[in-house]
Amino acid sequence: MTKSGIVGLTPDELRLAIEAHGFKGELAKEICIWIYRRAAKSFLEMDNIPMGLREFLLRNYSLQWPQYRSFQTSADGSKKYLFETSDGNPYEAVFMPGPKRNTLCISTQSGCRMGCVFCHTGAMGFRENLSVLHIVGQLLSIPESMSINRIVVMGMGEPMDNPEPVFRALEIFRAPWGMAFGATNITLSTIGILQGLERLIHARCCNIAISLHSPFHHQRSRLIPAGALHSPDDIVSFFMVSPVRKPLRLSFEYVVIPNVNDSDEHAAQTAKLIKPLNCHVNVIPLNTPKGNENYRQCARLFRDKLDAHGQPATLRASRGVDIDAACGMMAGKGK
Repeated sequence: MTKSGIVGLTPDELRLAIEAHGFKGELAKEICIWIYRRAAKSFLEMDNIPMGLREFLLRNYSLQWPQYRSFQTSADGSKKYLFETSDGNPYEAVFMPGPKRNTLCISTQSGCRMGCVFCHTGAMGFRENLSVLHIVGQLLSIPESMSINRIVVMGMGEPMDNPEPVFRALEIFRAPWGMAFGATNITLSTIGILQGLERLIHARCCNIAISLHSPFHHQRSRLIPAGALHSPDDIVSFFMVSPVRKPLRLSFEYVVIPNVNDSDEHAAQTAKLIKPLNCHVNVIPLNTPKGNENYRQCARLFRDKLDAHGQPATLRASRGVDIDAACGMMAGKGK
């Protein structure tokens, strides 16, 4: 008999299933806590659930987390985990420890179809959308899972190109019967697909980071081919009408490509574009496998240009460059 996957179910969905077989529905919430917060490896270890119900779950449901195929450790302490789907398609998660924040960067797709010219994930093409099991499993199947207090949905793939599993995973991350993360401790990065942004604003489930990379629509469309669908002006206009309400935050991300998008004109227009939104810009150096201090210096100078135009900006630290784990470098490669 083929078993159904239990990861991804909510207490309401599980309640209907167990009540239909004569078990008490209020036990569904406790089962979900075992699955999502305690990362149970077997139904039999759920010792506060009646044995009859545990045996029913064992007969009818599968509880098996993804296993990482390999991992690499960076000189800065970051760790990149390589996973594979059942079809053999790779995806990665990166653990970044810190004094107060232990962050996990998770993927939502194997590959990506957005085609960003500076991104190694885009260069590998689109392989597969990740399921709820694949997305949630990145957190619950690594050794550091219990120490993680920040989640960034910024790994491989465009989250709003795989919306249903992503929104279900965000629900599990936040729910009291799930992993109980605060929405302010989760940040999702997107190129700004308006239909997805509408759902994010309504759900109030995470901070939002918009991949900008140029304030000029014609140039941004070359850097992000899929970004041609919505211009920077369209995105800003959307947030003017549907703002991100506090305590959640809106920010913009800007990968600096020397002599392409780092002029004073770019800085001035970026500051002018997003000034009405009163938000922050994260400036990101162009990351390459060998590293390049010139790229970081160019990013630092662009950050200073934004500051000079009155736009608050931060130079983001590139974690895990030596293991291809930094922004734009994840491409499903092992050692």
